[in-house]
Amino acid sequence: MRKIILGKLLSGEDIEWYLVNETETEINLLSAKGLINRSISKGFRRCGYDDSDLKLWLENQFLEECFTENELKGIKHIGIPNEDYIISWIPSENARRCEPSQYALDNGGAIFRCSDDRETCAYWLSDSGRKHGYSSSIVLGNGKIYRSAYNGSENICVRMVMVLERGWFDEYRRNNFR
Repeated sequence: MRKIILGKLLSGEDIEWYLVNETETEINLLSAKGLINRSISKGFRRCGYDDSDLKLWLENQFLEECFTENELKGIKHIGIPNEDYIISWIPSENARRCEPSQYALDNGGAIFRCSDDRETCAYWLSDSGRKHGYSSSIVLGNGKIYRSAYNGSENICVRMVMVLERGWFDEYRRNNFR
């Protein structure tokens, strides 16, 4: 998969994305790393991703803090991947493993040391909060999907998906990748 850089974390760290799919109208990206660690919901409450504190934060504060005004013009959607997305775009458990950003490490993101000594993180999936009430699915550090992580866990990372307008992306690429 091709990588692009778009946005910066509060620490100044560039955000790297994998270009996972492109159509005539859209560009679909998946963050290369677990960018931040954050809970799905604050406190002990039932919720799915669609009505979570995390979704509200991502669509507002995160976008404003990490992207320029020009970059915001090209973003159609930002969120976290669902299980179908991860399985279809990254079918291998080994390839699903994800390193945490330095920002996530510095702010308490949990680290898993794999048998090959690679440090990876667990990251949230968006599709199962409604099925389990107080828990959601995650991809573990070893790439396996676990369907019962407590929504209030603050040490699980957030790996993001983003959809860009194709026209905006083509112009951005022309101006930034020569």
